Amino acid sequence: GYNKFPNLKTLFSEIKSEPGNILSPVIESLKRKDYEEIAHRTNYLLSIVNKDWLNNKIKNFKKSSTKENLSALLGEIRCHGEIKCAFEEFEIYYPDAGSDFIIDFLGKKVQIETYTPQESKDEDKKTKECILNEETNYSDHKITIKAELKAPFGLPQRPKDNTQYEAVSKFSGIKECKEGKQFSKDAISILW
Repeated sequence: GYNKFPNLKTLFSEIKSEPGNILSPVIESLKRKDYEEIAHRTNYLLSIVNKDWLNNKIKNFKKSSTKENLSALLGEIRCHGEIKCAFEEFEIYYPDAGSDFIIDFLGKKVQIETYTPQESKDEDKKTKECILNEETNYSDHKITIKAELKAPFGLPQRPKDNTQYEAVSKFSGIKECKEGKQFSKDAISILW
């Protein structure tokens, strides 16, 4: 399976990390059928992203090779490639600080920030606790109900919070207005 994705294979060989290779779960996921479409798309997007930008991202990743930074790197690669596909006739700028990408779209600045949700072991445990499995047996049949809570912005950490609060909290945390911030009021801002 892994050889079907030569661009991903090259990327992973460049960012190989030791000890406790954080790439192992990602490489294993490439073998799963449900991840194959994402892997094919990411493999393609790697072929079109700006190589100088990518090399800089790899260099920065090597300074702090964590599972979270790997997830963020893959998210930014996918975002960058999709921007190139959607806005191929527009120039993409790579600011040193602030948002991840800027596009001059018909004279208007568009700032794009990549958001890659991260789940800690505690959040993963809380997610598992939110899975409901219930079986009811009747004389002639059995009914099974399974419900799973998805919380892309994180699960509530306090009893008074909810998943909507967590989403608002993430959006409220976006830095704005000053130099080096992710978004400004005089630009179109996209959280991807």
